[in-house]
Amino acid sequence: MTWRTASRREDERALFMIATRCDCMSAGVIGRLLGMSDSAVRVITNRIRAADLAESGEPREAVMAAYGWRA
Repeated sequence: MTWRTASRREDERALFMIATRCDCMSAGVIGRLLGMSDSAVRVITNRIRAADLAESGEPREAVMAAYGWRA
């Protein structure tokens, strides 16, 4: 697998997706707003949440509580 550094624009887009999912907006609505599929929104935000779980050192319950959507 190859890695590349995300651009500021991509970071801002990911933060928007996380914030709006935490505010209970569906991945489908977010995808339509950003011109992407709902599955792409879910994959991106779920990967970020998984990395947070793996790397934060916080208890799983605390991390999951900070994200407002189910697994």
